Amino acid sequence: MVLRKNRLSITNYCLSVLILLIGVIGVCYAKWNEELIIIGSISTGCLNIDLDLLNVDCGEAECEIISDKRDGGSLHVLIENAVPGSEATIHFEVYNPGTVPVTYQISNTSESPADELIVTLKSGGYLRPGDSKQDAIKIFIPELKDGESASEYTFKFELIFSQS
Repeated sequence: MVLRKNRLSITNYCLSVLILLIGVIGVCYAKWNEELIIIGSISTGCLNIDLDLLNVDCGEAECEIISDKRDGGSLHVLIENAVPGSEATIHFEVYNPGTVPVTYQISNTSESPADELIVTLKSGGYLRPGDSKQDAIKIFIPELKDGESASEYTFKFELIFSQS
């Protein structure tokens, strides 16, 4: 009988300690667990470009700007009486009033026979917000082939601006 009573008291003691331990852990967890609320906002940048035509240099050829208006993002330039093997240069200034850095490059979207023209961007590059840069597009008019007296090219290219 003494053993039974002793066993019961050891079991009671262990259960009491376990209940007390669970209570202490619960109180400590309740004291430690706090919520932290963070409120913030995120806004995306703005890609915006201003492009101004400065001049067109055609050497001995006649150059004319048909439209200095950007209808749908286009600028029309007419070059007449260009000398085969010469170069025409379109000078422009690009300004980045947006809030994100911008890179730009040229893409020739013409189909043949304008593929014979060599259209290059003088420097291309990178503009930080608020920066401006003068650049030029060079158009090389190819030499005429044997037997050709004149050739007419209609070309189209795009300046592609992208966030960097």
